[in-house]
Amino acid sequence: MAIFKVLTHGMVDRRPDECFVDENLLLKGIYHTTKPTLHHKDVTIEKMIELYRFVCGKDKSVIFTENINRCQLTEFELILKQ
Repeated sequence: MAIFKVLTHGMVDRRPDECFVDENLLLKGIYHTTKPTLHHKDVTIEKMIELYRFVCGKDKSVIFTENINRCQLTEFELILKQ
């Protein structure tokens, strides 16, 4: 068993597997996906924003920051079946 974090949005009124955020589209808005991106359990929204700002520059990071701040990182357990 391993613990990961996944970026989610709208967990209040949906099942968890319907709330995964497509991180590649955060510059355009918040879009859901069926294939979540797994993050280390210690990652935070702030760390994700810092990394994006470093890689893509401050101009693009404004929209990214607005959208990602509307999301949350949710812990999930990954269970490997043998």
